[in-house]
Amino acid sequence: MSAEVTGDDVIIRWSPVSSTPDGFPRRKITIVGYQVLVDPFQVTLPASATQVTLPAEFVASLAAGTHNFEVLAIDASGNQTITEGTFEMP
Repeated sequence: MSAEVTGDDVIIRWSPVSSTPDGFPRRKITIVGYQVLVDPFQVTLPASATQVTLPAEFVASLAAGTHNFEVLAIDASGNQTITEGTFEMP
C-alpha cells in the first residue's frame, strides 16, 4: 500500500486482497469493496478498485505534515480487514 503526493494530487494505491491474513484460518474470501478513510474524508469503492485520487478540494484543506489513511477491505460475509499508511503534505 502506498500514497503518492504530486502537486495537488494525492493518490492512494493498494494491492487487491485475495487471501486471508497470515495466522488466520484459510478460507475462500470474496471482496465486495474497499473503503478509504482520510479523516474526515471517506469513500467506498468497488472490489475492482486498487487506487483512489483524493478530491482536490479536500487535498487543499490539508495542513502540512503527516496524514494517516486507512484502506478497509470488505468481504461478502461482512468480515473486514484494515491496513494503515501515511503520506506527507509539504
